[in-house]
Amino acid sequence: MYLLWKTNNLGRLNVSRDGLQNFANTYLPDGYKCRDISFDADESEIMAVVTLPQVRNSIEMAMVEEKLKKGFSSLGFTSKLAWAETASDHSFRLSSLGFGSPLLWAVLAASASGIYLLGPSGIAWVVLFGIVGYLVSRFLLLPDKNKFLKDLKDRFRR
Repeated sequence: MYLLWKTNNLGRLNVSRDGLQNFANTYLPDGYKCRDISFDADESEIMAVVTLPQVRNSIEMAMVEEKLKKGFSSLGFTSKLAWAETASDHSFRLSSLGFGSPLLWAVLAASASGIYLLGPSGIAWVVLFGIVGYLVSRFLLLPDKNKFLKDLKDRFRR
């Protein structure tokens, strides 16, 4: 996504968020990461949000801030830095697997009760009707059904 674009008699300038984040991450030591970048209202100053590692010290943070400011000034921008703490790795792994999602737990509970009440053959029928329902709905939502049917007939005639 482009954060800034300017056009004048010298040409065109496009600045992307991903490009600025990658640029900022090259200046950051291990454990630090640029999470977000934005411009202020008059597009004269970059605001960078940097995540902190679990173990850190204020001297290292000051050095990181100074490095980033020098990096952005080499591009012709002034900058401000905001610090953000990261969650522990344990909770991040659980949430990334979806264990914190109520929808996942609902699907698991429905699956367990379906297996118990219907048995394997009942589950097979439910899955079969689900697939048929999906295919029928996909067909009904096609914009050009006649072309699809013609292509299908041609395929089976071969």
